Amino acid sequence: MTAYQSCAAALDEELTRRRAELDAEAATAAEREQALRELEEAVRRRTAELDERAAALSALQREADETRARTEAWERTLRRRDAELEARRADVESVEPQATDERDGELAQRAAHVAALERELREREAELTKLQAALAARHEELNRRERRLEDIERVRERAAAQPVATRISFSEGLEALAGGRREPPAWR
Repeated sequence: MTAYQSCAAALDEELTRRRAELDAEAATAAEREQALRELEEAVRRRTAELDERAAALSALQREADETRARTEAWERTLRRRDAELEARRADVESVEPQATDERDGELAQRAAHVAALERELREREAELTKLQAALAARHEELNRRERRLEDIERVRERAAAQPVATRISFSEGLEALAGGRREPPAWR
């Protein structure tokens, strides 16, 4: 076998090996592209889910604000009624003793009514506190999900930034194997 034939055989082996490497790199690139598409779809789904949850959170916040406004109205009503009750107590104390017994019954009824209103107010305040706690928990959950989505986006950007497999022309490979060039070929 001549030197030319042995060189040609070596070049053929090198070419076959490089083709196999390029085929493997192409398969890897295809897998990465598929994974990237799946990741983008997951990001789209998560974004839609977060949008839905944000809308629900806004609705809960509006409901909490309305409940707070109703509670404040009840508090104002209770304060006004307490003032009226105190004024009537003062009136009752100044009226005759017979009228005092009638007024005492009325005052007892009103005091019971005020106590019932105060209980209702405390229940509503407890409900409002629970709603605020639930809103805070949902807000924290949305923040965690947003951070996860940002992490996914960074992974996607890193995957997109990875270079595609480099290639050299056949003639450049032959020259490099034949020793015609001392420096490596320019990668494309």
